[in-house]
Amino acid sequence: MKDKRNEEIDAHDIYETLWRCRDFEINHLWQRAVFLTAFLVLCFTGYGTALSELVDSFKDDTIFISVNVVCFALCLLGITFSIMWIKMGKGSKAWYEVYESAIGAIERHKDYATKEARKIGGFSYNRLEGYRDIRLANSIFSGRAGEFSPSRINIGIGQVFLIVWLIIGFSHTLIIAFRVHDLYTNMFYDTVVAISGIILLVGTTLVIGSPKLFKSEAIDWFRTFRKPD
Repeated sequence: MKDKRNEEIDAHDIYETLWRCRDFEINHLWQRAVFLTAFLVLCFTGYGTALSELVDSFKDDTIFISVNVVCFALCLLGITFSIMWIKMGKGSKAWYEVYESAIGAIERHKDYATKEARKIGGFSYNRLEGYRDIRLANSIFSGRAGEFSPSRINIGIGQVFLIVWLIIGFSHTLIIAFRVHDLYTNMFYDTVVAISGIILLVGTTLVIGSPKLFKSEAIDWFRTFRKPD
């Protein structure tokens, strides 16, 4: 007859699970980025195609404005995917920091770790006797290790894409406004176009970038949960 105690989950099982979850988040961080890269590449490809049509249609006002509108729409799509890239990177970073915090808590807890283990628990390996400081150089022209976070770099890539798409979007807004101004000199259509374009760009960024959109309630629970007094 099996001993039921062998089937119960103990602290060691939870500890190993936390490490696996942390490693899973780190290992899949860039894989998730590659998933969104495909959509961004499609946006850039479509934009490049539209840009070539834009050059060919420079003398035709109707086609020129229409192609600019298409380019502007692609910018809105690019902004959306860029913000999703940023949020995915930040979400992954949040989850593995949750796991690291839990791992550190177990390793420093007097009921789950020995006195010797608690001294170096919570990723405090630099307290080990004989630990040798690593040689760091943060200059990008040095071949040594640097104090940089791959997860933050991943988030930074999304932020760069976002800025690029915003700049392109504002550029096409101005191009359309200037062409409309040439067509309707005595009208205020150019002003309407410029304001509408800016509102769409800023509005899309604020709506998709809202902290409440795609928010993880589980992470929020881990962040706000407090032990009862």
